[in-house]
Amino acid sequence: MKASKVRIIAAILVLALVFGLCGCGKRKSDDPVEDAALSAVDWLYGDVGAVHGANWLAVAMSAWEGLAPKDNWQEGFGDSVAAVAEECGGVFSAKKLTDQAKVVISVTAAGYDAADFAGYDLTLPFADYETALLQGINGASWSLIALDFGGYDMPENPDAAVQATKDMYIDYILSRQLPDGGFAFSTTATLGDPDMTGMVLIALANYMDRADVAEAVERAVTCLSELQDEDGGYTSYGFATAESCAQVILALLRLGIPLDDERFIKNGNTIMDKLLEYRTDDGGFAHVMGDAVNGVATEQAMIAVVSYLRIEAGMPDIFTAYR
Repeated sequence: MKASKVRIIAAILVLALVFGLCGCGKRKSDDPVEDAALSAVDWLYGDVGAVHGANWLAVAMSAWEGLAPKDNWQEGFGDSVAAVAEECGGVFSAKKLTDQAKVVISVTAAGYDAADFAGYDLTLPFADYETALLQGINGASWSLIALDFGGYDMPENPDAAVQATKDMYIDYILSRQLPDGGFAFSTTATLGDPDMTGMVLIALANYMDRADVAEAVERAVTCLSELQDEDGGYTSYGFATAESCAQVILALLRLGIPLDDERFIKNGNTIMDKLLEYRTDDGGFAHVMGDAVNGVATEQAMIAVVSYLRIEAGMPDIFTAYR
């Protein structure tokens, strides 16, 4: 499809959603965590709809029954992503595999095979080791997360200068562990960052059968406990944010560590207690306490609370839902 057709599809979907939600009022739940998930989904759905780019919205709605404001949203979402895939040849960013990873995760969550989607193998770029490492630890981590989310094998990419393997990405990540046990995006950092450490733990969680991974994970978990603020939240680069809380929650749940683990309770507060304080009156989440609603913060908080709901219901965490 051409760009004009993509815009038409997006416009139709958004209009349908707006009119579909009007008059319904805000959906509520007696459970504060589920209520946070419902309100976040409603805010994001009404803002952008279930179209290409709404990656985490697609994941959340697929992962918890009753979150989607509308039935049969998957087909429209798939059509929207397919239209963009046709325009870009199945490569959503030539140098940022994190963009590719989010698409692979979202279409997989929506019920599609990312290795055979609209005539393209969307997992193919992850086989290009050098391209992945243009984003350093980010690229390596998200390549693993995306492949493992759908249980995809590493594809063979004849055009790659260096064919990647999952072990190569794991080894690279481990080489970036800092003395305090944490991880950071910058290659010159000396202290771990909660966001990057959480992300790395999500990527490594599937490889705990490797002794070096298990040891690295244990050190990183200890680092996260020590980095936690006294109010239960997390600070990254000088700012206490909802996203930092969400990233650590996702990592702990991925590892099977309950949020009421004594290592992660500060002054009686769990990380979830703190995350919920970032909720805004319009249903989303703020980036920084007291600010207006923020789209990225709302997305990340949403998948964190959905992952928690799944664990509480005896289901796998959100990153093992579709493996």
